[in-house]
Amino acid sequence: MPCTLCRSAGSPITSRVLDLKISGMRIDSQRPLSVDESLAFNVEHDGDCIQGRVRVVCQERPTIYALRFERLPEPDARLLKSLVSALS
Repeated sequence: MPCTLCRSAGSPITSRVLDLKISGMRIDSQRPLSVDESLAFNVEHDGDCIQGRVRVVCQERPTIYALRFERLPEPDARLLKSLVSALS
């Protein structure tokens, strides 16, 4: 599913979610990210949109990154929980 990441400056970063969990997600991004970088994110699935902030935990491969959710508004947290359950 598509994921858009945004830094405080610069153009949005288009990426793809590979794995989605309650605590975070793995993504494939063709643009490099830095470990410990904080970004705004937007994940869309079946017309629903989850937004919040993530932190880059590690780079697993050249284009694969693990991200941890940091700030998720309550409505987005509920939607994330529902989406994770549906994808399991």
